[in-house]
Amino acid sequence: MTTADDDDAQPTGAQRELHTLGRALTRLRAPDALPVQPSRRPPLPSLSALRLLYTRSEQVETGEAPAPPTLSIGGAPLDVVSLSGPRPLQVVAANDKSTSPSSEHPYTRIQLIAPADLAAHGLDARNNHSDSSDPVRKALARFERDWGMPRHERRLTHATADIAARLNAAADDFPHLAPLVRRLAGETQLLARAQMPLQFRPILLVGQPGLGKTYALSRIAAAAGLPMQAYNMTLMPSAFAWFGSHRTWNGATCGVIARRLIETPTANPIILVDEFDKANTASTNDRNPYAAFYPLLERETAAKFVDEFLGFEIDASHISWIFSANDLSHFPQPILDRLEIIQATAPTAGVRLKICRSIYEEVNAYYLHAFDREPSEEFLEALPQGSFRGVRRSIERAMAQAATQDRTAVIASDLQTPEGRRSQIALI
Repeated sequence: MTTADDDDAQPTGAQRELHTLGRALTRLRAPDALPVQPSRRPPLPSLSALRLLYTRSEQVETGEAPAPPTLSIGGAPLDVVSLSGPRPLQVVAANDKSTSPSSEHPYTRIQLIAPADLAAHGLDARNNHSDSSDPVRKALARFERDWGMPRHERRLTHATADIAARLNAAADDFPHLAPLVRRLAGETQLLARAQMPLQFRPILLVGQPGLGKTYALSRIAAAAGLPMQAYNMTLMPSAFAWFGSHRTWNGATCGVIARRLIETPTANPIILVDEFDKANTASTNDRNPYAAFYPLLERETAAKFVDEFLGFEIDASHISWIFSANDLSHFPQPILDRLEIIQATAPTAGVRLKICRSIYEEVNAYYLHAFDREPSEEFLEALPQGSFRGVRRSIERAMAQAATQDRTAVIASDLQTPEGRRSQIALI
């Protein structure tokens, strides 16, 4: 029996999170009983945050990353696929090997790598125990174990009318990027009519800094049901970062494209290349960083993509490429010819507050809803202007300040403390 004091007690962040997760599982048991719009559902915690709840002491001692939590409904085991973003909790049955585990995101399977190539390089299942230190062999073996699929196959998420509708709804959340979102929704509708896999044509999004392009695209990818990976062009010194380097080189490794396709089950992810106009074209390497994209942006050549570290073909033709830039004057014309250019405008004050509120909800979900669900308008208006990355940092610092005072509400004055401002570094 609970007492009055128990009822009035403030629940912990973990208790609130488990309650949110329980409501999500209830929606899975009876999805028609709760006709709630997906955009109105409270955000679920990030997978990294939930892992903290499931971490065992021996995993902490060994330093190993904890495995994702396993849930069950009606005695049937479920593997968690996604626990973040505005969509409801997405799960598939752990023992379901069919090609369509979900009516919301149907998929087929494709051959990512020719089995003969895997066998020729000693990377098929029969050679798992030979040279077990090889990173590619370990990655392929881990893929089979974690996803229950042959190492040469990957999933292709198909376009549906529901995905197109969700993308159109996202245009209302990001009106300053409406031309981009509606373009993606139109392509999705076309692909859905033809019952084809979901893939967007290469796009170059041009606009001033601080538009929240990365944040908006992460939400758009979640609405589309596709994984997204963002890379900053300033951190890619040459084409080797994309193509990989030959095994004879010191410190050789495969490039980010091959690594992404090998380690994840989806063959049609979204890859965002931020600050595309900031590539280091003055590198001493004889390979221009833009040269990597000439074959990748053409479907026929991307289907035969060869990472120099691997030495065999990978089908990279289903990747959706989205680039962002501030200036078009730095690009070689062959790159511009392969991209559809879309101009982005600055968000209005009302749209900016709406985005800041969404960022607050996501940060709060990451910290297991340890703070009030709704921030005050005063707090949102006090957030710094400019980049939304700075907004996220400010919200986290304000939460840290509130936590030191044992408060669940963040207030505008939390942003004015020394911890809430960018620190100044002086050389003496």
